[in-house]
Amino acid sequence: MINFVLQLKYRSLIKQIALGILGFIGAIIILIITSSHGAGITPDSVAYISAARNLAEGNGFLTYNGLHLVVQPPLYSIILAVIKKILLIDPQISAGYVNAVLFGFIVYLSGLLFLRFLNSFALIFLGTISVLISYAIVQASLMALSETLFIFLVLLFLYYFEKYQSNRKFISLFLFSVSAALACLTRY
Repeated sequence: MINFVLQLKYRSLIKQIALGILGFIGAIIILIITSSHGAGITPDSVAYISAARNLAEGNGFLTYNGLHLVVQPPLYSIILAVIKKILLIDPQISAGYVNAVLFGFIVYLSGLLFLRFLNSFALIFLGTISVLISYAIVQASLMALSETLFIFLVLLFLYYFEKYQSNRKFISLFLFSVSAALACLTRY
């Protein structure tokens, strides 16, 4: 009986590692694409990046034209500002790295959710591959926008919410609550 349980845990671990590899591949793809010119820029991107620069320099949430950042939510700018403050990497450059990491986690978390609800590893693998090659998610990850962060936080919410429903542990409740709160600071 113990041997059977160990075999099941071993199989689950191998599946999680395979999903992690797909997430890593996704992050590398975004890094390769954004490495030459950085993340794509839109008017919202300019607001996020300029607010991050001003925040890191101690000027508050000001955009490129000196107005306060009120139309866009603050979390993405805060993350870019923290990276600028700690690692001294300009937000325009770090946005590509942040989005690559987030995209990798999006692929991985999607795979974990598929793993939780599907029995066939072939379907789990195909579902995760479909997230990896999803045009909409890849395009969002190539831009200096908060969509990738929002998708990540929603998936984190779904993962920990489902986990809380099955185990009723405080840590799961806390993590799904924090991810929901952070998602609210990412997209209005």
